[in-house]
Amino acid sequence: MLALGHKVSQKRAGKLCGTTDDGTDEHQIMMGLDLLGHTYTPTGNNARKEARAALDAELLAGRPALLCVDEWGHWITVIAPPLGARYPYVDPVNGKIKLIHWRTLERRWAASARLQTGPLDTTYYYISIGARK
Repeated sequence: MLALGHKVSQKRAGKLCGTTDDGTDEHQIMMGLDLLGHTYTPTGNNARKEARAALDAELLAGRPALLCVDEWGHWITVIAPPLGARYPYVDPVNGKIKLIHWRTLERRWAASARLQTGPLDTTYYYISIGARK
């Protein structure tokens, strides 16, 4: 939220989202964004290049994005357009701004789920965060 000029502590955000010991799912995050008065757009894409292009478009428009990474197990916030091939992001574990190379981000972001029909389905899921309503 800080990237949008809205300072919210990690503790308060977790409380608004209803974070539990099991973590926070996308529905809880969107509920927290609603309570904070932010607009948001959840997006899932199965094509790597299209997912990156869509993410870059959101970032260039000034909308940070929460990315579901590590096989649906963690969330990070990409806060600005890439600097070359490196994306500035914040991990809630330590709250520090770091840079992550696209190749590493893509590996962490790609979540695979086996479909009932057998093949693996890879999804790139994120929630872009807009201005306050």
